[in-house]
Amino acid sequence: MKTQTKEQAQDAVPERKDYTYILRRYEAAKAKRSNWESHWRDAYNYTLPQRNGFDGSSMAGQPKHDQLYDATAMDAAEQLASSLLGNITPPWSQWFGLKPGPDMGRREAQLLAPALEQAGRTIQNHFDRSNFIVEMHQCYLDLVVGGTAVLAFEEAAPGQLSAFRFTAVPLSRVILEEGEDGILNGFYRTLSLTLEQLRDRYPLAELPNAVLMAGEKDTQRKFVIRNSKFSKVSFRTHWGHLTPQHC
Repeated sequence: MKTQTKEQAQDAVPERKDYTYILRRYEAAKAKRSNWESHWRDAYNYTLPQRNGFDGSSMAGQPKHDQLYDATAMDAAEQLASSLLGNITPPWSQWFGLKPGPDMGRREAQLLAPALEQAGRTIQNHFDRSNFIVEMHQCYLDLVVGGTAVLAFEEAAPGQLSAFRFTAVPLSRVILEEGEDGILNGFYRTLSLTLEQLRDRYPLAELPNAVLMAGEKDTQRKFVIRNSKFSKVSFRTHWGHLTPQHC
């Protein structure tokens, strides 16, 4: 008889084409987070009004400071985010290093150290030529105001100045799921993409005919995609409810 541990049973995801299991987990995590959204909305309105609100619901051109009579919270959030950026990931400075692990012998470590130092400088050069500083600063602002932050780290297109591409993902577009031990166990991200962006981002995906027809008819039409990631489970993309949106 084949048995599972408790952890394996929790992390196991049934192989279902409709992904109803993932949708149930997503809806449960979303409902749990909804208790805090009003607090986040107030915090962003008073400290980061230029963000168009926590969920981006403010329309472009609308006044965002008409209810603010003191800029203390705004200034404090910006100063703390700048301090975090300057002390943890300072621009144009190598804020990390690579070195041989403890399992290597002394002789091997000495031979490998120069190559690792060169690799570290190469990686730092790619960080410096990318949009890392701009997006990381936005992450620090989210960390200060919202208590957490999400930075997407992806490979840039060939021919770009840097091999890295970063995106500070708004917290309104992310759902985090805790396990029984309080450790992050699930992650859900919502994206809005056109058909061209879908094909570029997921070149091997088999898109539904309805999506292909709608996207080719209106090239600016966007579809909501939910990406999900679970611990000890391979990365999955949910295509079950592609919701059309217009820019």
